[in-house]
Amino acid sequence: MPRDDLPLTVSLSDKGKAELPPERFENAGQVREVCRLMIGADNQGRAAMRRQVDGLVNGWPTYPKSVTSAKGMGWFPRVNFRESEGLIEAQQTPLFDLVTEVDHCIDITLNIKAESDDQREDWQRSIEKNFTWLLFKRWRKSFNYHLPLSQREMLVHGMGAHVWPNQRWIERTPRSGQILFPEGASLDWEENGDWFMLRDFVTGVNVFNFIRNEKAAAKLGWYPDNVWSGLAKANVRMLGQPVRKSR
Repeated sequence: MPRDDLPLTVSLSDKGKAELPPERFENAGQVREVCRLMIGADNQGRAAMRRQVDGLVNGWPTYPKSVTSAKGMGWFPRVNFRESEGLIEAQQTPLFDLVTEVDHCIDITLNIKAESDDQREDWQRSIEKNFTWLLFKRWRKSFNYHLPLSQREMLVHGMGAHVWPNQRWIERTPRSGQILFPEGASLDWEENGDWFMLRDFVTGVNVFNFIRNEKAAAKLGWYPDNVWSGLAKANVRMLGQPVRKSR
Protein backbone atom coordinates (compact mmCIF):
# COMPACT_ATOMS: atom_id res chain seq x y z
CA MET A 1 0.00 0.00 0.00
CA PRO A 2 2.06 2.96 -1.22
CA ARG A 3 2.20 5.99 1.04
CA ASP A 4 3.72 9.41 0.53
CA ASP A 5 5.96 9.23 3.60
CA LEU A 6 9.26 8.73 1.79
CA PRO A 7 12.05 8.82 2.69
CA LEU A 8 11.58 6.06 5.23
CA THR A 9 14.28 7.50 7.45
CA VAL A 10 15.17 11.04 8.49
CA SER A 11 18.63 12.38 7.68
CA LEU A 12 20.37 14.45 10.33
CA SER A 13 23.12 17.01 9.83
CA ASP A 14 26.36 17.14 11.83
CA LYS A 15 24.55 19.44 14.24
CA GLY A 16 21.77 16.93 14.79
CA LYS A 17 19.12 18.84 12.84
CA ALA A 18 16.80 17.19 10.32
CA GLU A 19 17.70 17.87 6.70
CA LEU A 20 16.58 16.77 3.27
CA PRO A 21 18.39 13.58 2.22
CA PRO A 22 20.41 13.59 -1.02
CA GLU A 23 17.85 11.48 -2.90
CA ARG A 24 15.35 14.34 -2.89
CA PHE A 25 14.75 16.10 -6.21
CA GLU A 26 16.78 19.24 -6.68
CA ASN A 27 14.34 21.14 -8.89
CA ALA A 28 11.05 20.94 -10.77
CA GLY A 29 12.83 19.91 -13.97
CA GLN A 30 13.97 16.65 -12.42
CA VAL A 31 10.43 15.91 -11.26
CA ARG A 32 9.00 16.59 -14.72
CA GLU A 33 11.60 14.33 -16.36
CA VAL A 34 10.89 11.44 -13.99
CA CYS A 35 7.14 11.86 -14.54
CA ARG A 36 7.64 11.97 -18.32
CA LEU A 37 9.59 8.71 -18.23
CA MET A 38 6.94 6.97 -16.13
CA ILE A 39 4.09 8.17 -18.36
CA GLY A 40 6.03 7.15 -21.48
CA ALA A 41 6.69 3.66 -20.11
CA ASP A 42 3.01 3.29 -19.24
CA ASN A 43 1.89 4.35 -22.72
CA GLN A 44 4.15 1.79 -24.42
CA GLY A 45 2.07 -1.22 -23.47
CA ARG A 46 0.55 -1.13 -20.03
CA ALA A 47 -2.23 1.29 -20.93
CA ALA A 48 -3.33 -0.83 -23.91
CA MET A 49 -3.28 -3.98 -21.79
CA ARG A 50 -5.38 -2.34 -19.08
CA ARG A 51 -7.89 -1.25 -21.70
CA GLN A 52 -8.20 -4.79 -23.08
CA VAL A 53 -8.55 -6.37 -19.63
CA ASP A 54 -11.12 -3.81 -18.51
CA GLY A 55 -13.04 -4.33 -21.73
CA LEU A 56 -13.24 -8.10 -21.30
CA VAL A 57 -14.34 -7.77 -17.68
CA ASN A 58 -16.95 -5.16 -18.63
CA GLY A 59 -18.48 -7.28 -21.37
CA TRP A 60 -16.68 -6.46 -24.59
CA PRO A 61 -16.73 -9.17 -27.30
CA THR A 62 -14.07 -11.78 -26.68
CA TYR A 63 -12.48 -11.19 -30.10
CA PRO A 64 -12.51 -8.08 -32.32
CA LYS A 65 -14.69 -8.56 -35.39
CA SER A 66 -11.82 -7.47 -37.63
CA VAL A 67 -9.72 -10.40 -36.39
CA THR A 68 -12.34 -13.07 -37.02
CA SER A 69 -13.31 -11.59 -40.39
CA ALA A 70 -9.69 -11.44 -41.55
CA LYS A 71 -9.38 -15.17 -40.84
CA GLY A 72 -12.57 -16.01 -42.73
CA MET A 73 -14.37 -16.73 -39.47
CA GLY A 74 -16.87 -13.88 -39.41
CA TRP A 75 -19.49 -16.38 -38.28
CA PHE A 76 -17.52 -17.20 -35.14
CA PRO A 77 -19.45 -16.21 -31.98
CA ARG A 78 -17.83 -13.45 -29.97
CA VAL A 79 -20.23 -13.48 -27.02
CA ASN A 80 -18.80 -12.40 -23.68
CA PHE A 81 -20.75 -14.17 -20.95
CA ARG A 82 -19.07 -11.94 -18.32
CA GLU A 83 -17.71 -14.91 -16.41
CA SER A 84 -14.67 -12.87 -15.38
CA GLU A 85 -16.88 -10.24 -13.79
CA GLY A 86 -18.71 -12.90 -11.80
CA LEU A 87 -15.48 -14.48 -10.57
CA ILE A 88 -14.12 -11.12 -9.49
CA GLU A 89 -17.28 -10.18 -7.61
CA ALA A 90 -17.29 -13.58 -5.90
CA GLN A 91 -13.77 -12.95 -4.63
CA GLN A 92 -14.50 -9.39 -3.56
CA THR A 93 -17.09 -10.42 -0.98
CA PRO A 94 -14.78 -12.48 1.28
CA LEU A 95 -11.99 -9.91 0.87
CA PHE A 96 -14.29 -7.10 1.97
CA ASP A 97 -15.52 -9.11 4.96
CA LEU A 98 -11.95 -10.00 5.89
CA VAL A 99 -11.17 -6.31 6.39
CA THR A 100 -14.43 -4.95 7.79
CA GLU A 101 -16.02 -7.81 9.74
CA VAL A 102 -13.16 -8.76 12.04
CA ASP A 103 -13.67 -8.90 15.80
CA HIS A 104 -10.80 -6.49 16.32
CA CYS A 105 -8.21 -5.01 13.98
CA ILE A 106 -5.39 -4.52 16.47
CA ASP A 107 -3.67 -6.74 19.03
CA ILE A 108 -2.59 -5.05 22.25
CA THR A 109 -0.08 -6.43 24.75
CA LEU A 110 0.22 -4.33 27.89
CA ASN A 111 3.40 -4.28 29.91
CA ILE A 112 1.97 -2.67 33.01
CA LYS A 113 1.22 -3.81 36.51
CA ALA A 114 -2.20 -5.25 37.26
CA GLU A 115 -3.84 -7.12 40.11
CA SER A 116 -3.90 -10.26 38.00
CA ASP A 117 -3.27 -11.60 34.51
CA ASP A 118 -7.04 -11.71 33.97
CA GLN A 119 -7.33 -8.02 34.72
CA ARG A 120 -4.51 -7.17 32.31
CA GLU A 121 -6.11 -9.29 29.58
CA ASP A 122 -9.43 -7.57 30.23
CA TRP A 123 -7.76 -4.18 29.75
CA GLN A 124 -6.17 -5.41 26.52
CA ARG A 125 -9.47 -6.67 25.13
CA SER A 126 -11.20 -3.42 26.09
CA ILE A 127 -8.58 -1.30 24.29
CA GLU A 128 -8.73 -3.56 21.21
CA LYS A 129 -12.53 -3.40 21.09
CA ASN A 130 -12.79 0.37 21.53
CA PHE A 131 -9.93 1.15 19.16
CA THR A 132 -11.61 -1.00 16.50
CA TRP A 133 -14.92 0.80 17.02
CA LEU A 134 -13.29 4.24 16.76
CA LEU A 135 -11.35 3.31 13.64
CA PHE A 136 -14.20 1.61 11.83
CA LYS A 137 -16.61 4.39 12.69
CA ARG A 138 -14.47 6.72 10.58
CA TRP A 139 -13.70 4.06 7.98
CA ARG A 140 -17.33 3.47 7.15
CA LYS A 141 -17.81 7.11 6.16
CA SER A 142 -15.60 6.61 3.12
CA PHE A 143 -13.77 3.31 3.26
CA ASN A 144 -16.87 1.31 2.35
CA TYR A 145 -16.52 2.96 -1.06
CA HIS A 146 -12.74 2.87 -1.31
CA LEU A 147 -12.24 -0.76 -0.28
CA PRO A 148 -14.28 -2.33 -3.11
CA LEU A 149 -12.52 -0.16 -5.69
CA SER A 150 -9.07 -1.05 -4.34
CA GLN A 151 -9.94 -4.75 -4.24
CA ARG A 152 -11.37 -4.71 -7.75
CA GLU A 153 -8.25 -3.04 -9.11
CA MET A 154 -6.14 -5.67 -7.32
CA LEU A 155 -8.18 -8.59 -8.69
CA VAL A 156 -8.38 -7.21 -12.24
CA HIS A 157 -5.00 -5.55 -12.68
CA GLY A 158 -2.88 -7.01 -9.88
CA MET A 159 -2.57 -3.94 -7.66
CA GLY A 160 -5.00 -1.95 -5.56
CA ALA A 161 -3.65 1.01 -3.63
CA HIS A 162 -4.71 3.62 -1.11
CA VAL A 163 -2.67 6.81 -0.92
CA TRP A 164 -2.76 9.81 1.37
CA PRO A 165 -1.33 12.75 -0.63
CA ASN A 166 -2.11 15.15 2.21
CA GLN A 167 -2.69 15.15 5.96
CA ARG A 168 -6.45 14.60 5.73
CA TRP A 169 -7.95 11.36 6.96
CA ILE A 170 -9.81 10.69 3.71
CA GLU A 171 -7.63 8.56 1.46
CA ARG A 172 -7.40 8.44 -2.31
CA THR A 173 -7.96 5.20 -4.19
CA PRO A 174 -6.44 5.61 -7.64
CA ARG A 175 -7.29 3.33 -10.51
CA SER A 176 -4.56 1.49 -12.37
CA GLY A 177 -2.96 4.03 -14.68
CA GLN A 178 -3.41 6.88 -12.23
CA ILE A 179 -0.64 5.56 -10.00
CA LEU A 180 2.61 4.92 -11.85
CA PHE A 181 5.94 3.45 -10.81
CA PRO A 182 9.39 3.65 -12.42
CA GLU A 183 10.15 1.08 -15.10
CA GLY A 184 11.52 -2.10 -13.53
CA ALA A 185 10.47 -1.14 -10.00
CA SER A 186 11.04 -3.84 -7.41
CA LEU A 187 8.10 -5.85 -6.12
CA ASP A 188 9.41 -4.97 -2.65
CA TRP A 189 8.69 -1.35 -3.41
CA GLU A 190 7.66 -0.57 0.16
CA GLU A 191 11.26 -1.23 1.22
CA ASN A 192 13.25 -0.50 -1.91
CA GLY A 193 11.18 2.10 -3.78
CA ASP A 194 12.24 5.71 -4.16
CA TRP A 195 9.19 7.44 -5.60
CA PHE A 196 5.96 6.93 -7.45
CA MET A 197 3.64 9.20 -9.40
CA LEU A 198 0.00 9.92 -8.63
CA ARG A 199 -1.59 11.18 -11.83
CA ASP A 200 -4.69 13.16 -10.96
CA PHE A 201 -7.31 14.72 -13.21
CA VAL A 202 -8.84 17.84 -11.70
CA THR A 203 -11.19 20.55 -12.89
CA GLY A 204 -10.20 24.19 -13.25
CA VAL A 205 -12.28 25.01 -10.17
CA ASN A 206 -10.24 22.61 -8.05
CA VAL A 207 -6.99 23.96 -9.43
CA PHE A 208 -8.12 27.46 -8.53
CA ASN A 209 -8.89 26.29 -4.99
CA PHE A 210 -5.24 25.29 -4.60
CA ILE A 211 -4.20 28.95 -4.96
CA ARG A 212 -7.31 30.72 -3.73
CA ASN A 213 -5.25 32.06 -0.84
CA GLU A 214 -2.13 33.00 -2.79
CA LYS A 215 0.05 33.74 0.25
CA ALA A 216 -0.76 30.39 1.86
CA ALA A 217 -0.33 28.62 -1.48
CA ALA A 218 3.10 30.17 -1.99
CA LYS A 219 4.22 28.88 1.42
CA LEU A 220 3.17 25.39 0.36
CA GLY A 221 5.31 25.60 -2.80
CA TRP A 222 2.77 26.76 -5.38
CA TYR A 223 3.56 29.48 -7.92
CA PRO A 224 0.20 31.25 -8.28
CA ASP A 225 1.22 33.21 -11.41
CA ASN A 226 2.14 29.96 -13.18
CA VAL A 227 -1.16 28.39 -12.14
CA TRP A 228 -3.10 31.40 -13.45
CA SER A 229 -1.22 31.16 -16.74
CA GLY A 230 -1.94 27.43 -16.99
CA LEU A 231 -5.64 27.97 -16.32
CA ALA A 232 -5.83 30.67 -18.98
CA LYS A 233 -4.12 28.50 -21.59
CA ALA A 234 -6.29 25.50 -20.72
CA ASN A 235 -9.41 27.64 -21.13
CA VAL A 236 -8.22 28.88 -24.53
CA ARG A 237 -7.56 25.33 -25.73
CA MET A 238 -10.94 24.18 -24.49
CA LEU A 239 -12.79 27.02 -26.21
CA GLY A 240 -10.81 26.51 -29.39
CA GLN A 241 -11.77 22.86 -29.92
CA PRO A 242 -13.61 22.27 -33.22
CA VAL A 243 -17.19 21.06 -32.94
CA ARG A 244 -18.63 18.69 -35.52
CA LYS A 245 -22.12 19.64 -36.62
CA SER A 246 -24.73 16.94 -36.38
CA ARG A 247 -26.93 16.29 -39.39
